[in-house]
Amino acid sequence: DKFKEKLSSWIKDKDWKDSVLNFSKEYIKDLKERAITRDSTWGVPVPLEEAKGKVLYVWFDAPIGYISATMEWAEKIGDKEKYKDYWFDEKTKLVNFIGKDNIPFHSVFFPAMIMGQKKPYKIVDDLPANEFLMLEKRQFSKSEKWYIDLKSFFEKFTTDQIRFYLASIAPETHDSDFLWKDFQMHCNSELVGKFGNFIHRTLTFIQRFADQKIPKSYALDDVDQKFLDDIIKSITDIDIAYSNYKLRKATQIIMELSQIANVYFDHKKPWKMAKDESKKEELFTCLNLCLKCIKALSLMTSPIIPTSSQKIWKMIGNESGLSQGKWDSVKNLNLEEGKKLPPPEVIFQKIEDEKVIEEMDKLKEALDDQNMPKKAIQDLKNEISYKDFDKIDMRVGKIIEAEKIEKSEKLLKLQVDLGFEKRQIISGIAKSITPDELLNKKVIVVANIKKAKLMGFESDGMILAAGEDDDSLEIPFIQDMEIGSSVC
Repeated sequence: DKFKEKLSSWIKDKDWKDSVLNFSKEYIKDLKERAITRDSTWGVPVPLEEAKGKVLYVWFDAPIGYISATMEWAEKIGDKEKYKDYWFDEKTKLVNFIGKDNIPFHSVFFPAMIMGQKKPYKIVDDLPANEFLMLEKRQFSKSEKWYIDLKSFFEKFTTDQIRFYLASIAPETHDSDFLWKDFQMHCNSELVGKFGNFIHRTLTFIQRFADQKIPKSYALDDVDQKFLDDIIKSITDIDIAYSNYKLRKATQIIMELSQIANVYFDHKKPWKMAKDESKKEELFTCLNLCLKCIKALSLMTSPIIPTSSQKIWKMIGNESGLSQGKWDSVKNLNLEEGKKLPPPEVIFQKIEDEKVIEEMDKLKEALDDQNMPKKAIQDLKNEISYKDFDKIDMRVGKIIEAEKIEKSEKLLKLQVDLGFEKRQIISGIAKSITPDELLNKKVIVVANIKKAKLMGFESDGMILAAGEDDDSLEIPFIQDMEIGSSVC
């Protein structure tokens, strides 16, 4: 409670995602003490004799690493105090990119830790937490072989292909899916068919009909001016998208401009103008504008596909590194007219069906293991009357604390708020879910089951879960009902 008022005041005017802000405010509103140690052999030991065998909880310890990593960097460059230029400067913008399960540690605990000491460390400015990324409609799981092997992946595909696809499906407001056929479609239809096609056809045309040099621009007609306006607007739009961490929107803008550019090229028909000497100025203007668009695309794509954008940057006559330039200086679209351009290279290769089928077969094997006997459905238990069922009192409870029980593989010790009282429940779900995944989740509790002792701990209730073995239980979470509500 010492920090509730400070945290509430600090967070109230934050312009964060609604999901992040609402979750954080609710967490602060119902702020409770929480242990910062765990009984474990893994982790940073608590440096106290009376705490022997205890380690610091990882998400208490990890954010401090953001500061210590900067300190280490400062030492490596020979200026030990350099980290203060960032951490002690109010003008610094501190952004934490995280998954939604780590929100409270970055929006509540670490800010409170900084508030609770006397040095002027910077507190997080923005917290663009994303939702979860799934694989073919299921959670990634190494144990179930439901994952993508990166070594194998990068033998077939490029880093820019996966970077572009992940940006285009970024789980910014809801969980999203990596789908192999969708990955192939994005790479072939968008990166090759729209983006790469426009760049390659323009540069090839300049090699053939403009003496391999950047052509001069002459008077613009209405179509030319509209195309130039679209290029400039796209740069402005994507600047806003990046500033607000909207990668999906950024990829849409890139593809929309690529499509506009292809339509412009087809409308102008430079292959016809090249046959008519009287159309030379019109041809050169068209190609000059297409080069301006390519320059814009290299800038716009640089945060997402840096290797490819640098390759494009060099193909339009630049010798410096694109990443070394300033956004505002590059976006002016000036070209060195008359400069000779190198021969164009293919930026992206088409992904053939065989490569995708091979990856999908790996997942199919994980699902379809013929050596695994099919699980028999358990027989129904003996029939009971409604009167017997009505004796069971099930309530919605909110898990406010969760930790593993030492020397037990499957037991978790939970503190559950039932609205009318708080209870300790020992639950055998540790093999299926982590303590952090349970925090602040609302579950169904059998509230009137007789108290029991498990491994020396009293358990006053039971958490409902579905499944037939401890390794693959699924806990049904309640979304809208208030804690304490009856479940019937």
